[in-house]
Order: sequence, then C-alpha cells, then structure tokens
Amino acid sequence: MTLGPDGNLYPARPGSDEVAVDPEPFANVGADGDGYFFTSPTGNIACAIYRAPSSAGPVGCQAVTSVAPVDGPVCSNADNDKYAVRIEAAGAVHTCTTQGIYTASDAAVLQYGETLTVGDVTCVSREDGISCLLAGSNAVLLSRGANLTY
Repeated sequence: MTLGPDGNLYPARPGSDEVAVDPEPFANVGADGDGYFFTSPTGNIACAIYRAPSSAGPVGCQAVTSVAPVDGPVCSNADNDKYAVRIEAAGAVHTCTTQGIYTASDAAVLQYGETLTVGDVTCVSREDGISCLLAGSNAVLLSRGANLTY
C-alpha cells in the first residue's frame, strides 16, 4: 500500500515488484477484438488492452461482481448490469455494461504477481484484484470488493 496525496492508502501502482510476462500468449485478433485479453485467477475480472484506438479505450476491465466506485454509477451485478472501467488519456471512466466489452472466449489467466505490459499500458494481477495503469493517466483497481481510481 502507498500513502496518496489525500492521506488515503492505495495499492502500489502496477509494475512495482511483479514478474513481467510475454504479451503474445494474451494476443487475440479474432471475433473478440484486436488486442490482449486476460482474466484474473478467480475469473471474476476480465480485461483487454487494445492495439488500436477503440471506443472501449486503450485498456479496460469488467467484473462479474464488484462494488460501486466513489465517483460513478451503481450497477446491480446482474447479467445485464456489470461494473466496468476504462482508462483514457483524460482519466478513468466507470460504467455499467450489458455486454462483454473486455472479455474473450479464450482469454489467458494473468496469475497473481504477473504484469502484462503492452505499449503505454501495464496491468498487474494481485490477490487484492487487477490493477491497470495507462502512462500519463490514472491507474485503477477492480475486484469483488474494490473499484478504485488512483
């Protein structure tokens, strides 16, 4: 945990002490999109890092079950109302989604303690959730019990 400028504790930003993995096993160019797709070890979180500009942002994640962010919508966790977050150059955008924006049918698992870096995006899998960082913008943490922008 790191003490933020507001005096609150936040998770370490991605890329601090983890093991980097080769991005190629996460690559997907099929019907699910052109990018790198992965899930958390529990399967609760699915994320994508897109190769080209996308309406889904350069990187985003969605949860089977999560909690509301401090600033953002309240979703029901029903099949058609899941928590999602994307990071853009201007910052994080929290939404509720009715579809699998950041999912792929054959997404690989990003194991605890591993980081995946593609271009300006780094994501890390930890037991407290998946954190992703877009260089020059925000980092986010998504899990069953957290939905933070830092």
